[in-house]
Amino acid sequence: YDSLQTIHGCDSVEVLTLIVNYRDTAYFAETVCDSYEWHGNTYTTSGVYHYNTQTTKGCDSVEVLNLTVKYTTYFAYDTTVCGSYVFAGEELVESGIYVDTTVNAVGCDSIVTLNLIVNPITPTEYVYDTICSDELPYIFNDSVYELTGVYTQYYQNQYGCDSNIVLTLEVVERLVVEV
Repeated sequence: YDSLQTIHGCDSVEVLTLIVNYRDTAYFAETVCDSYEWHGNTYTTSGVYHYNTQTTKGCDSVEVLNLTVKYTTYFAYDTTVCGSYVFAGEELVESGIYVDTTVNAVGCDSIVTLNLIVNPITPTEYVYDTICSDELPYIFNDSVYELTGVYTQYYQNQYGCDSNIVLTLEVVERLVVEV
């Protein structure tokens, strides 16, 4: 209140009703993977960000965002195998591109992309043969055999995959019949 006199010498009272509105500040903390949308902006790095606005009473207002951004990890590799390959706990027998998503050490996605080429394995070939002892030595794929037995030859097929041939050889005495 304030008492004054008018220009005519009369008492006059001024009454001031004062409402003080305060500036408002709000604090937020967020931890995210890769990016964060806030007030129409996309943030991809950690930091402290401010957004200026007004309160409902028309005073300045500030929002303060303490942002921690962690990142997705990406790993891609090519591999060529014979027969099959185990990826993400699954046995793969066909060539193709395979993707597995897990969680990395910081809690974000870890995306692994595999470009896989699966070369065929040649099935084991079985050969059975009999030879007379007087026809020895027995030559098979540049190897020499002189005894009855089961022999395995190992080689690589046209794709470089291990393969084998199993030879079962029987050496017999020639039966001579005299008449």
